[in-house]
Amino acid sequence: MTDEKTNFECFQIQKDDRGVVTVTVDLPDRPLNVFNERVLRELDGVLSQLENDASARLVVFRSGKESGFFAGADVTEVEGMKTVDEVKEVVAAGQSLFNRVEALRMPTVAVIHGPCLGGGLEFALACTARIARDDGSTRIGLPEVTLGFIPAWGGTQRLPRLVGLTTALGMILEAKKLPAARAKKIGLVDAAAEPSQFDAQTGTLIDVLLANQKTVIARRPKLPLKDKLLNYTGIGRWLVFKEVRKKIAKNATNYPALPHAVRAVEIGLSSTMQAGLEYEQNAFAELVFSPTCRSLLSLFYGREKARNPKTWSSLEKSKRLADVQNIGVVGGGTMGAGIAQLACYQGYNVVLKEINDEQLAAGKERIDKLFDDLVRKGRMRQSEAEERLAKMTCTLEWSDFADCDVIVEAVIENEELKQTIFRDLEANVKESALLVSNTSSIPIANIGEVVKEPDRVAGLHFFNPVHRMDLVEIVKTDTTTEKTIDALVRLVKKLGKTSIVVADSPGFLVNRILFPYLSEGVRLFCEGASASQIDKEMKKFGMPMGPMELLDVVGVDVAAHVAQTMEVFQTEPNPTAKVLSAMCEQDRKGQKTGIGFYQWEGRKKVGSVPFDATGLIDIPAAVSEFSAADNGEAITRRLILSLLNESAKCLGEQIVTEPWMVDLSMVIGTGFAPFRGGPLRTIDQMGIRNVIADLERLQKECGNRFECCSLLREYFGANRNFFESAKEEDRQKSIA
Repeated sequence: MTDEKTNFECFQIQKDDRGVVTVTVDLPDRPLNVFNERVLRELDGVLSQLENDASARLVVFRSGKESGFFAGADVTEVEGMKTVDEVKEVVAAGQSLFNRVEALRMPTVAVIHGPCLGGGLEFALACTARIARDDGSTRIGLPEVTLGFIPAWGGTQRLPRLVGLTTALGMILEAKKLPAARAKKIGLVDAAAEPSQFDAQTGTLIDVLLANQKTVIARRPKLPLKDKLLNYTGIGRWLVFKEVRKKIAKNATNYPALPHAVRAVEIGLSSTMQAGLEYEQNAFAELVFSPTCRSLLSLFYGREKARNPKTWSSLEKSKRLADVQNIGVVGGGTMGAGIAQLACYQGYNVVLKEINDEQLAAGKERIDKLFDDLVRKGRMRQSEAEERLAKMTCTLEWSDFADCDVIVEAVIENEELKQTIFRDLEANVKESALLVSNTSSIPIANIGEVVKEPDRVAGLHFFNPVHRMDLVEIVKTDTTTEKTIDALVRLVKKLGKTSIVVADSPGFLVNRILFPYLSEGVRLFCEGASASQIDKEMKKFGMPMGPMELLDVVGVDVAAHVAQTMEVFQTEPNPTAKVLSAMCEQDRKGQKTGIGFYQWEGRKKVGSVPFDATGLIDIPAAVSEFSAADNGEAITRRLILSLLNESAKCLGEQIVTEPWMVDLSMVIGTGFAPFRGGPLRTIDQMGIRNVIADLERLQKECGNRFECCSLLREYFGANRNFFESAKEEDRQKSIA
């Protein structure tokens, strides 16, 4: 390089008098750096300059964005590719560029902060050394399998060579995103530095490499003999691959990226890296056009839209409410403590109120444990946890909410109690404060009718456990203003969650759709199907947990209350509330009491337990195998069609306004089989004609609860699909 400073559109190159070249990437008009066609094209130019610069002694690659290093490849460009050859060409270009990074004659350092994911990590792996900023924002990993494809720019080749086979397979197959400290522990990065020491330690690493450019920094942790044999011997690796294939076998068909990733790693280690790279190209090109990949990409785009405040509000910045600074939470139970801890973790000032000292201490203990878990897992340092906890006030007094901008009510599901709390809040908070309820089923308008200014009342429904579940339903009543919704959407985003704005209706969206599914599970159980048989069929369909286990984990008593709330939607007498209430009378409340639909030992199921529902439910007199409770396919059909029909019904009633909102909510809110893309995409894949035919037969054999919703008939009559990408040849005649 002849100039001390060279600029591209996405890269800036500077060289100091020591010969240290700093390459800073900052993709214009994007919140995060991603590898797209422009970045790859310019990287080619950057590397050409470096390859021809005889005076350069070391290269530092870093991001010019505080948001992070690299979020990976631009998946919109990936999805836009039309042919296998086009995909292979792009993959080969990326592999070639990263090979050139690895082949540079001078040492290279990747300086990582924030997200370093997918192609971003593959780029960093091509460097000589890596240093990561040790704070809560740094996440390092290869999450490609969650989008339906595999790392294809050398990730399946360089990662196992760096950290070992078992660790690499775990990262790739489980799409782990590691914090800096954990990445340092496994040898993925050479140093993990606290923010205050990050620049200094980066300088130290540069000095070490400048002093001896042949230095190979000792990064691989010492392993026990057994682990050495498994990771670095032929017979050990054979055993590892055998066990891994056995472990992923049940998901391999639905998620074909898993076996392809294993094979790519295996070829690279047993043959040559070039052979592994060629397999990456071919596998990626095949996977990107698979139905699973298309479904997972649709969910990715849905999540991106949901996280964009402009999706939910067009309010100009000048008309928005002030940003939330202080958050109040009423109730320190499981949900209240989870919400308070999340807000505290994200840096908000938090006030937690309970009714007595004992309950307050229990709530504080729950919050402390959540922070302790984060520290133990390396997600944050002890000093950071203490700093966040110092922002929390625990109180028994309403007056301590005086400065709060948002107050979340999170007490038990009792409408009168919630109304009383809202009255007390209104009397003790500032006029601009937003009053929101975390209720899971009670209409927000009912709770807020006691408030003189209902325009500032809304629902903010978190899912349990709060620290793990990504979805938050923001519930808008007829009187909730756009300013209120806008403020809550932006708050949820800053809390690190994904919001879906839903209409105010019993159960809102997710629980409304889930209830007919759970209710049908109860009916099947009472008709003679065992809880384990019912759940087995749903796991085969792709659910993470069957309906009976879910009822036990949530709590049969909680489900009984929701069932009573949801009775307004029933088209025929529904025995579910009676059955669940009768179980509660026998103290069969699920996991919490050790018995529900299953017998429990702690969190472990030890067998399903029958229940005598005589007098509580009418058993159908005569049904065919199409709907019989002793037929696995019939069990699947009844459960899933209940859920699909209700999903379409909710869209028809405008609980949400677009199909992707239904699908995203059900996948991230309930775990609905991601590879299917969501309930409405599943209907498209089956064909609306087939769904209607199955519903009509089930209605005839089982009752009017299976009456086909009007939206499905409307779409069928108009020859429409929920998603335009659905093709006739993709549709299946069988629900399974």
